[in-house]
Amino acid sequence: MKLKPLFLLAFLATSSASQAAISTGSIVFIGANSDEAEHFAFVVASAISPGEVINFTDSSYGDPSATTRFRWSEHLSTSPTPGPLVWTSPGSTVPVGTVIVYDDTDNRFEFTSGAVAGTVSGLESDFSTGGENIFAYQGTITFNDIIGSYDGDTTGVSVYGGGFLWGQASGNWQTTGSGATDNSYLPSSLTDGTSAMAIATTLDNARYNGARSFDSVALMLAAINDNTNWTGSDTVVANPSDFGTNFTIIPEPTSALLGGLGLLALLRRRR
Repeated sequence: MKLKPLFLLAFLATSSASQAAISTGSIVFIGANSDEAEHFAFVVASAISPGEVINFTDSSYGDPSATTRFRWSEHLSTSPTPGPLVWTSPGSTVPVGTVIVYDDTDNRFEFTSGAVAGTVSGLESDFSTGGENIFAYQGTITFNDIIGSYDGDTTGVSVYGGGFLWGQASGNWQTTGSGATDNSYLPSSLTDGTSAMAIATTLDNARYNGARSFDSVALMLAAINDNTNWTGSDTVVANPSDFGTNFTIIPEPTSALLGGLGLLALLRRRR
């Protein structure tokens, strides 16, 4: 059986495509407000399947050389607050380049169109204007009273059944001393400039303001991690629409695609 040229070309271009489970670096923060309303946004760097659960917290992370822990009292304790902000992805796959915004006013996650994106539960964000961090993670943070106290609070916690996806801080990551609401260590499983970013400013409200079209996800990440591509203000709060449109990834032609084009040209000449 002969394959029609256009079908053959499509097969060569798409046969290697696959979708893997999300992992570190699957989402990337592109902005947040510390002033009210405390919206934040992220872009999808690898496709997210329906029903994925991602947790967000602005709880400070303790010294990674000691143990894996957050400040338990900072928006993670289940009493009297309901723990971290939890997003469950919608019923269809969220493709690479999609921007998701957490709308703090309406307490929901949205696509750039304003349509609801999945479901939300847990505690709304409560960012500090003196400096802040935000982490995305999967798994359950469980209280561990064996570890002891941290910064005057009983805060020993561990992440189970998952791991960090991304972290971001305003200013610099902490390297010495005790943590507080306005600073944080970088978890050892994250790498600054790859799966985490310290924005070189303590402005209350900051967002990515660079290009939106790239040849690869790697180039998109490099642009987002470039502080010169960010803007912000201590007085002007970004609205959900200000976090921008979806990103477009248009890869350069692969050898398979170029081969398919060459084969198509050859078949056309033989007509």
